Amino acid sequence: MRAKRYRDRTVVYLVAALAYVFVANTFGPLGANRSEIFPFFNWSLFTNATVAKRYDYAIYIEKLNNRPLETPTLIYQLKQYLKGVGVGINLRKATVMFATSILAKDSEKSRSVRQMIERTYLGGPEQLTYSVRLITYEPLERYRTGKVSWVTSLGTFEKGH
Repeated sequence: MRAKRYRDRTVVYLVAALAYVFVANTFGPLGANRSEIFPFFNWSLFTNATVAKRYDYAIYIEKLNNRPLETPTLIYQLKQYLKGVGVGINLRKATVMFATSILAKDSEKSRSVRQMIERTYLGGPEQLTYSVRLITYEPLERYRTGKVSWVTSLGTFEKGH
């Protein structure tokens, strides 16, 4: 008797799974890629990931302990000198908040976010000059070479001033 119930349940689950795949393929969100079999071979995420240009905000270090760097360097490339720079997303969120407050000319918010960034992420060197920049890049090229297409400085700042 138990074997029959097990077999019946297996058949019901199999029929339900096949019905789901049929309904998902018939009415599902396949867009222009109607040849894909949802949910097993849906690769549209990867075709949309390489948009031609992307924009982002970043902090570049220009002077470290009163010595100018050869070229302004992205903050993440100087982790060994800056105690608070990690791999998390919080610095990126703070950088976006700082840049948008600069663009909005909100001096109070800009000052408070700047102090938080300096206190939290720029610990280590006593003297530091940095800039907040809008960068434009092509995702695959930046991934492969690290190259950005276009950089616009939104402002240059000294730690503690």
